[in-house]
Amino acid sequence: MNANGFFNNRNKIGRNAFKRNIYGGTFGGPIKKDKLFFFIDYQGAKDRNEGPTSATVAPLAYRTGDLSALLTPATGSPRTITDPTTGALFFGNMIPPSRIVNPVAKALFADPRLYPLPNNSGTGALGVSSNYLATSASAVNNDQGDAERLPHNRRRDQLYPRDLSHHSE
Repeated sequence: MNANGFFNNRNKIGRNAFKRNIYGGTFGGPIKKDKLFFFIDYQGAKDRNEGPTSATVAPLAYRTGDLSALLTPATGSPRTITDPTTGALFFGNMIPPSRIVNPVAKALFADPRLYPLPNNSGTGALGVSSNYLATSASAVNNDQGDAERLPHNRRRDQLYPRDLSHHSE
């Protein structure tokens, strides 16, 4: 369960540090002899994961509409980029800046703090895969518990009220 991932191995990135703690307990007993009982339980889990990671981000040329470096994987020849609205070819596989109209895409591509530039020579036919290296850290905190009051009515079918609390980050 703590093995290195395929892409980390391919990019010569070491295994990330991983720590998991799971703990809990139960407690119960009579409130009124043979009539009323209580039961409570708690379970907690904490995961910590940190270390180097890789991702694939669009190179600067792609962000400005220059797709001339795209090749067909099987043949290595340039790919043909067509206009999705007219079906016409984009000359030289260059999408004119006036055609990149999505304001969210423009904002993301314009600010490297929102969408970073490549900082590593990538892998694959285009040298784009895993072209961004960084350090990541994540934490998961999960707490959950139950509390029950269990009346005993000496009947075959019984109804038990229950309160469940769950908190996760």
